[in-house]
Amino acid sequence: MPTPEPPFNVDQAHKWFAIEFNNAAWDALEKADRSAEESDVMVHLAHASTFHWRKIGTDVEYQRGLCLVAQAHAAAGDGAVAVRYAERCLGILNQQPDKFADWDVAFSYDALARAHAAAANTEAATTAKQQAEDAGNAIAGDEDKQFFFDWFNK
Repeated sequence: MPTPEPPFNVDQAHKWFAIEFNNAAWDALEKADRSAEESDVMVHLAHASTFHWRKIGTDVEYQRGLCLVAQAHAAAGDGAVAVRYAERCLGILNQQPDKFADWDVAFSYDALARAHAAAANTEAATTAKQQAEDAGNAIAGDEDKQFFFDWFNK
């Protein structure tokens, strides 16, 4: 029996969920007093957003989703998982660097630094944090640079 057609535009639904879940995950990341349950939801939101971007987005949205997943796992204390996603995120960025904004580099290294810190890899965290700061200083736009450093300094 064939699968019935949904009563909505699937691509539009993927895009809506990708954006909404991305924004909700970042809101949770920025919350200072997040509970364990809120951390779980944050991680699920990051994964869900990335899933939906993978369905309808480009490699750029997918890479940014992986960066968010790494950030969420790091913030939740899942260091080893965070490192895995941060490395995947940087791998995509390094394969196609001309597709990405300068701030993507900074946020990706920041995700790696936070991931290594959550995994208690002190030396790797220090190296990645310096790479993030260097990449942040290389951001051309003042507004983008300020946005990155507001996050980086949290």
